[in-house]
Amino acid sequence: MVGILFCVDVVTNQSTVVTAAVLSSQVSENPINKAAAQLKAKEQVINDKEQMLKAMEQKLERGNMFVLLLILVLFLLILLNFYFDYHRRHEEAKK
Repeated sequence: MVGILFCVDVVTNQSTVVTAAVLSSQVSENPINKAAAQLKAKEQVINDKEQMLKAMEQKLERGNMFVLLLILVLFLLILLNFYFDYHRRHEEAKK
């Protein structure tokens, strides 16, 4: 198959005609081609699942950060409670 392609060079603003030859061939269907096509389809399914898992992992990481922050805040509140208890007992002991 031979085709003629009309091209315009944007930089020099010149028109050129290019002749391109295209070769195409078709392989008859056989068990190896079928297996290769099935493998490509399975590979695409696996890639899609991998992308979904990555998205879920990112959501879990954000959730883990939230839980970590919550634990840190609770820890600080507990420390603050111990400090105020100690301070209150110390003030009562002075009286």
